[in-house]
Amino acid sequence: MLDGIIGQELAKRYFQRAVEGGCLAHAYLFHGPAGVGKKSLARALAQALVCNTAENNSCGLCPACRMFLAGSHPDLRVLDGAEKSIGIAQVRELQQALVYRPYGARHLCLVQEAEGLTAEAANALLKTLEEPPGPVLFILTSARPERLPPTVVSRCLKIPFRPLTRDEITSGLETMGFKGDMVPLAARLAGGSLGRAAELAAGGDGLDWREKAANMAEEFLSGIGTAELFARARELGERAEMLVRTEYLLLWYRDLLLWRETGFEGLLINADRLEQVRVQARLADGPALARSIATIEDTRKKLLANVNVRLAAEGLCLRLAGLAEEDGYDRATGWSTV
Repeated sequence: MLDGIIGQELAKRYFQRAVEGGCLAHAYLFHGPAGVGKKSLARALAQALVCNTAENNSCGLCPACRMFLAGSHPDLRVLDGAEKSIGIAQVRELQQALVYRPYGARHLCLVQEAEGLTAEAANALLKTLEEPPGPVLFILTSARPERLPPTVVSRCLKIPFRPLTRDEITSGLETMGFKGDMVPLAARLAGGSLGRAAELAAGGDGLDWREKAANMAEEFLSGIGTAELFARARELGERAEMLVRTEYLLLWYRDLLLWRETGFEGLLINADRLEQVRVQARLADGPALARSIATIEDTRKKLLANVNVRLAAEGLCLRLAGLAEEDGYDRATGWSTV
């Protein structure tokens, strides 16, 4: 039924059995990293449920499938919090639509990037999740489920989505038509995300940021002036940009530590930059590199918790350059960086 979805075999097998056995829950939360197939599987499942021709599948040709693919199927409602918050007015409009009898067997409500629900919208949606007015299937997707109210999460059956393997990403990229040396490189750098791998393979700015991450690491390890350090902090950008850019920095420091400790090229994500990794790995010992990795991971967690972005970026750069202690005291300025 969901053969076109790359990876996520456990989730696919669960829904195959649930649909065939007629035992779907009324609300699901698909949670996991960005770009691993949550929205794709949600839409594929919804299309299979509206199809008039294929049993427990979707033909893509019947009137119901064509309406679904065009976004005009009367049973389909989509709320998306990716670009801007989902407000209470959108939830109330959804609730009004659910009062009416569905065109097919059930209403289908996809709430994408559900962490984008405002508090008021989440509370309004909670009432509908608790007492659906009729036959309806809710699928919420989120890469940051911790930002959803626990009451909303508790009303959904949680379906975890894992990062994709490199082989799965490579297969997905080849299915999309990508070829050449860029495919394995994108698969290595994507962090388990097919979406990010596709952006890299298409010439996105990820490779530029891999280059900047490598240069930043060299500056931090070999010595950097205060003015240049704060300039690097500004280059990390706003919250969403910084989360992506610090991931490349994290992968680079990971490779430095692995090469320092093992000297095995096969473990490296940035294996195409082996000489640069080898040179930088000599500039710090293993414990120092491990502390740098922990610092980057801690900063990323704080970004997800709505810490001040500018202070987080400056604190990160100060620590990576060895100019701030782990307790947050900045030796260069005398400021606290926590």
